[in-house]
Amino acid sequence: KDAVLTEYFRTAHEIMAAGHQLVLDYLGVAPAATAAPALAALPAPVAIAPAPVAAPAAPATGLPSGPELLARLTAIVSARTGYPEDMLGPDLDVEADLSIDSIKRLEILGELADALGLSDGGSLDQLEDLVEQLAARKTLRGIVEFLVEHEDRLGGEPQPAPAPEPAAPDAPFPAAAQRFVVGLAEAPLGEPDAQPGRAVRITGGGPVAARLADELAARGVDACAPGAAAGLVVVTDLLDEAVEAPELYRRLRPLLLDTAAGLLVVTPLGGGLGIDPPAPRPDDDALPRGAGARGLVKTAALEFPERAVRLVDVDPAADVAELACILADEVERPGGPVEVAWRSGARRAPEARPAPVPVEPGSSPLTRESVVLVTGGARGITARVAVALARTSGCRLELVGRTALPEGAEDPALAGAADRGELRRALIATGRREPRAVERACDRVLAEREVRATLAALDAAGTTVRYHQVDVRDRAALAAVVQSVYDDRGRLDGIVHGAGALDDHAIAD
Repeated sequence: KDAVLTEYFRTAHEIMAAGHQLVLDYLGVAPAATAAPALAALPAPVAIAPAPVAAPAAPATGLPSGPELLARLTAIVSARTGYPEDMLGPDLDVEADLSIDSIKRLEILGELADALGLSDGGSLDQLEDLVEQLAARKTLRGIVEFLVEHEDRLGGEPQPAPAPEPAAPDAPFPAAAQRFVVGLAEAPLGEPDAQPGRAVRITGGGPVAARLADELAARGVDACAPGAAAGLVVVTDLLDEAVEAPELYRRLRPLLLDTAAGLLVVTPLGGGLGIDPPAPRPDDDALPRGAGARGLVKTAALEFPERAVRLVDVDPAADVAELACILADEVERPGGPVEVAWRSGARRAPEARPAPVPVEPGSSPLTRESVVLVTGGARGITARVAVALARTSGCRLELVGRTALPEGAEDPALAGAADRGELRRALIATGRREPRAVERACDRVLAEREVRATLAALDAAGTTVRYHQVDVRDRAALAAVVQSVYDDRGRLDGIVHGAGALDDHAIAD
């Protein structure tokens, strides 16, 4: 994630610099350059004498001492967060204690680099590997120690920037948003990969694992013993037992972090990846075995791009010999889509397809008598969806969320704080001195404000609304809410499921 953010900020900097130069060229301040086609119709530039430009500062030849570095970094964090410097201990976890995510950490590091002269001439841009490692440090002391440790690379003359690549032609901008749905498309097997002698290890102790080992041996590929080094690990655990996502993560994590092997995870979702479920559906309401594996494997493929990390979904009711042949074919072809599904001899992969909205604007089936259940509906984007539904159809709404309904008006001592930074300062002024407690209070106050604003907007729209304080992970409580809707309203016309929490981390973390 930090690597992506680093590239994002670097590209954004280049775009802004290019725009700045374009304006200067047009005004005649900079040496003439070829104008972009979009400026061709503009009048000729007015001649303006170039403004005097100060000579660039000499590049830094060394870093300040560790204590001075820590003081500068602490001052920057204080200014950005609103915490007084005496509350910013050097060993606080800036993410867990101060709610400073990876994007904000990179912004703070950029400001520190500017203050130290490390960004002159793009010297930090030449050290992307260090920037990624630096952004992973979670304490102020850890950041300072890292800078001191790499002073020899940070304090020297900046290296010349690489020549820019030719700009690609502009792609046509879509006239309107396009709706897509995900389906499955035929994905025939390619040619086998020529890697003779590649070792394969199989996890799982069921009949498919045993038959796969025999099938691979017949093709000249020996299955490794457990614990032996392998070029590829085939995980068949989900075919043998009901492994839930957290347990699957615990099993896959050491394979990803402690080995260099590729990974092939087999899921028993029926050969349709859950996109095209098999018929008939299971009679019970239990989650299918392997639920959550798709997201985990796709995440691993993104975080370990140099590894062959893939998922193969099969119908567990298929013949064992057939499944073994399918998996052996996939082992011999490590490339291709991250996800594939096998059913009835056909190999398919997910594909996003354009799909027009099936209902014409103004002809919504929702009326003032309709009832719609919205999870996560009092905050965030789903709150906006709820308000839009109320304004366009007047339908009755059942909102489900974890935040408790605010009781009474907000504390006057906090009401004037317009944003999180001001709210932190207001909370500190009331006597709170523990950053993590301050962040929890900020979260609560901001959530309550959002709930109040949503309910006020729904009231202004004239709709009937009920709020249920329920965590959707509590299946019994959520089922009770749905039953109460049928009992009290007599109907349920639609569901918008938008509940969720942003708490992202890399697999290594």
